[in-house]
Amino acid sequence: SILYPKAFNKKEESLFSFFIKILKKKVKKSKWKKILLSSSFVQIIMLILKLSKLHKEYHVIRPLFKKFSPKIVLVNSGRKNPSLAHVLIKLATEDNVPVVVPYFSQYSNGLNIRIGNPRFKKRWWTSCFDQITYYWFRNQSRTYKGKTYYYYYSYDFWALYFFGTLSNYPWLIGSQHITKVCIDSKYGELQLQKQGVEKNKLSVCGDFIFDDMYREYLKCLKANQKSKQKLVVVSLPQSAEHGLLSWNDHIKETCYLISTLRSSFSDLCVSLHPKMDKNKYFFLEKEYGIVILTKKLHQILPRASLFVSGVSSTIIWALLCGVPVFAVDYLYPHLPEDTRYDEFSNVQRFRDRDRFQFEVNSFSQKHSDFSLDWELLNRESIFDGKVLYRYVKLFKELSAS
Repeated sequence: SILYPKAFNKKEESLFSFFIKILKKKVKKSKWKKILLSSSFVQIIMLILKLSKLHKEYHVIRPLFKKFSPKIVLVNSGRKNPSLAHVLIKLATEDNVPVVVPYFSQYSNGLNIRIGNPRFKKRWWTSCFDQITYYWFRNQSRTYKGKTYYYYYSYDFWALYFFGTLSNYPWLIGSQHITKVCIDSKYGELQLQKQGVEKNKLSVCGDFIFDDMYREYLKCLKANQKSKQKLVVVSLPQSAEHGLLSWNDHIKETCYLISTLRSSFSDLCVSLHPKMDKNKYFFLEKEYGIVILTKKLHQILPRASLFVSGVSSTIIWALLCGVPVFAVDYLYPHLPEDTRYDEFSNVQRFRDRDRFQFEVNSFSQKHSDFSLDWELLNRESIFDGKVLYRYVKLFKELSAS
């Protein structure tokens, strides 16, 4: 990825860049973007441009691949839209090099329907290109609440199909092109197996963040900090940043969340997602007397008595540290997201505002039994400070084979 941008001159990239700029900058209103991209003519142009870009990248990276002869290729997914990852997967497949997907987040692994996944319903204005595409790839659809979704837009389907890296079922991580998918826990492994991923493709290594968090956890145990304070850590939902709510609605819900917690807890810390601009949230410190963390979430979480979050993979972090979780799930219940974390006894999910307020007011710092949750996660095998060791071991085994 460092060498790749230098490999093309401006002329080769100009046509693709010019076309994308028109869609992103010149045509600012989303409805006009949708109109343009729903035209068969524009969709075919997008297919040609994307496929051409993939082939150009392939011919540039191929000599480098031969030169360095990698033993393993790491990609963040085998099912992204046409990108450099698909070029690496194609090269690795041709040379029989193992392709490994390291663990990134719980949500990136499963069958979740995302906001960007296109929903197809045949109407009189549906382009011929869309109709042909979604009929041809009808086995790659998912039905949720009576609506049919596809993982890719029509031009992306064909670009990956002709390039030879289209997943046999992109809703699931671990396609035919992927050798191993690294998972954070036994729970994650069981979830993917239920969804249809082959067990021999899964390897429970843990999350890289676990090692640093484990060291902080041991420090916390030695200092016995949990018994000294009633610290509540809030991972603020990034509703506006992800386009789930308008900015005004997002701030309104944020203030409600913080004020509700502040009425019951004096020691309240807020962690912001990397996408969130801290300058836009400093007003919370002045108005509610809370602290916006400068440390990373995993560094402070072991000290917490309660963790409040949206439905996020950070819930697993809290459970590993023995911290009960309030999962705020009432902000956007209309989103077609698969239910998760219901199996854990120390995770309370709230789809109702009033119930959330009641539970906050009645929360006590009593000792919770995490034995069942830890067994479900297989905590002893992943929360031991040896995640990096397990990755290295896996890489050595794959390169040797």
